[in-house]
Amino acid sequence: MLKDPKAETLLTQLSAVYGDSEVQQYPDLQAQILSYATQLQKDENYQLVATQVNRYLSRFTLAHKLAVPATVTKLFQATTNTAKAYEGVATATFLSQVWF
Repeated sequence: MLKDPKAETLLTQLSAVYGDSEVQQYPDLQAQILSYATQLQKDENYQLVATQVNRYLSRFTLAHKLAVPATVTKLFQATTNTAKAYEGVATATFLSQVWF
């Protein structure tokens, strides 16, 4: 069990996508979702993982001409705000030359 409730929520969302019968038609997607879940369990950095998931699902959705399972769309929507915030902080840090 993860300590951070947001990480736990993301893991639950990843599990829902991974277990979706429609997603099983896309082995590459399943493998990537499993990779993200493993990464999340290892270091619990849900912001980084959510950002990576969001970027991947964006490319996946475009590659499949927007015809993706509903669980994929829900996960994309669920990770969008976190991804935007994380990327904003990363960009601001890079541009301001402040490293932490």
